[in-house]
Amino acid sequence: MTTHSVELYESIRNFSDIEHLIQEGESESQHLEAKAPTHPTLTRDQKKYISKAVSGFSNSGGGVIVWGVSTIKHSHGNIDILSQIEPIANCKSFSNQIAKYIPLSTEPSILNFEIKTIKQNPGDKRGIIITLIPDAESDPIRTSDNKNFYLRVGDEFGDIPYEILRRMFFGSRSPDLIPNIDERSIKMGDQGFWELMVGVDNNSTVVAEKVKIIINFLNSQGQAVIIRDHRRFQDISDINPESNIYSSHYTDGIHKGFGLNFGNFRIKMNGRFQVLNMDISLFSSNMRATFYHYKLKFRKNTSEIVLVDQHFLY
Repeated sequence: MTTHSVELYESIRNFSDIEHLIQEGESESQHLEAKAPTHPTLTRDQKKYISKAVSGFSNSGGGVIVWGVSTIKHSHGNIDILSQIEPIANCKSFSNQIAKYIPLSTEPSILNFEIKTIKQNPGDKRGIIITLIPDAESDPIRTSDNKNFYLRVGDEFGDIPYEILRRMFFGSRSPDLIPNIDERSIKMGDQGFWELMVGVDNNSTVVAEKVKIIINFLNSQGQAVIIRDHRRFQDISDINPESNIYSSHYTDGIHKGFGLNFGNFRIKMNGRFQVLNMDISLFSSNMRATFYHYKLKFRKNTSEIVLVDQHFLY
């Protein structure tokens, strides 16, 4: 199926087509960006821009970058209007630099992009470069420099929110496991121990199989006494003597709407108020591993669980 970005790319064949876009008041949009570099050499900032643009366009249905056309802000709106053709000197060399860098700019690499040069006269060395970034048909694309995932929203590129990114990865093809842990998961027990229940839910209709959970209490040494549920969790702290690390497996499937309680921990803090850092990593067949960082805040008779960070492990 031909996308809008492909149609736009194919519609720009010569200088007249670009002049027509300018005369019609064409603006940068969901699928169009214009750049007017002053020198035919890719700078560090331009490489960063290419990484962001390739990620953003490929995650948003594709897009076209026109190199050699400047823009101005519309007087009655915050949009950039194509304003003037500014041909790039030695455009062949600049086009080659772009073509060589695009496959290096993202993870995974985008290899099916297209690029063409438009000159006013066949013998000119100056010209305009048109780049087509295709729609990604696989997992979302991230930049190779800062490892961020971008979307094209209107005429700008923005970070993909984690929840949207997770849906883009998982969709209906993979399990979507998340920790089931909040203030309701913890209560005061006997002998000054807090009882912490750790559960896992599956938000996807795809059954999660061969599930593994790893829990790491980071700053527990000397600050807390932690007793695991010996029936459910294995102590693997020997891989990191500075932490208390536990793992558990579940070979049967976890279905959507039927969460699993992996087990309980008994925690006794030293002091009236302490903060315990806890990491949870989740693994399952056909699912990208996820990571969650929590702060467990204990007071005399109350507690609080704060989710600090969440991301994919790789």
